[in-house]
Amino acid sequence: MDGDPLTFQWSLISVPVGSGATLSDPTLVNPIFDVDVAGLYVAQLIVDDGIVGSAPDTVSITTQNSAPVADAGPDQSVFVSDSVQLDGSGSDDADGDPLTFQWSLISVPVGSGATLSDPTLVNPIFDVDVAGEYIAQLIVNDGTVDSAPDTVTISTGNSAPVADAGPYKTVLVAATVQLDGGGSDDADGDPLTFSWSLISVPSGSTTVLSDSAVVAPTFVADVAGTYLVQLIVNDGTVDSAPDAVSVTAVSSPQSLLAALIGDVLALDAREGLIEALLAKLNTALMALGDENENNDAAAIGILGAFINSLGALAGTQIDAEDAADLIADTQTIIDLITGL
Repeated sequence: MDGDPLTFQWSLISVPVGSGATLSDPTLVNPIFDVDVAGLYVAQLIVDDGIVGSAPDTVSITTQNSAPVADAGPDQSVFVSDSVQLDGSGSDDADGDPLTFQWSLISVPVGSGATLSDPTLVNPIFDVDVAGEYIAQLIVNDGTVDSAPDTVTISTGNSAPVADAGPYKTVLVAATVQLDGGGSDDADGDPLTFSWSLISVPSGSTTVLSDSAVVAPTFVADVAGTYLVQLIVNDGTVDSAPDAVSVTAVSSPQSLLAALIGDVLALDAREGLIEALLAKLNTALMALGDENENNDAAAIGILGAFINSLGALAGTQIDAEDAADLIADTQTIIDLITGL
């Protein structure tokens, strides 16, 4: 009123709990402070004309609700069949309000059936079932307003293929053996090339593969013994680990039947049971020794009854795994007799 020059003295007399706000210069006419915590800030001003100070005056600064910020985490590179854990823990609300989460898979590769374990968790999981790019979106809410969406991209790297050289085989000498790599697989769905090799053959064998680069080559088991065949597949980028299959060539079904009799003798079972099983096998062996074609059929019938007996005894009077092995070996003998 008197036109005297004034000096200013500002102070923050109330701030929210946890705030570290300070004035840039409390003696300026218009100092600044940063609002670092949600809530009410009260600033007080006293001016002085060089003779007397004024009564204090206050101003209140109240924060509005700040929209939260979603953070869907960093992009990831994974392999097909991996489980991916998303991470929204970097999401934030400037007001310190608790957040709720809403995830969604907004893009998946063609053919994928991927779903989130729980889209309302901070870190849900999904399984990568098809090669390609997956995009997950996160929106968070502070109880008042949604955040802008944030996305994360999960891309698949190349998975090594898996070679499958097929099942073990037993054949008669001079038989043509067809291998089968059709069970080989690539998780990314890439086309496969095949590389077969005979890594071990019986002494005296001169056999060769018909074509080492096809899915199902053949070779002739020209002498008795065991042939070990290896398969490696390639998906255009990387080789698989090798897989091998053994093929045993025998001179006659009788030789296998004699080995089967030895296996039965080694069973951990009561003596009377073993004797009953051996009686069946010995009867089949004698039938095979007769050149009469009808006796081959009789041997097959006896061996079929032997398989039925093993099935009934498996897990009770004979170890289930032992019974399964004997059944498989017996079926091989039947198959050889049938192919004669």
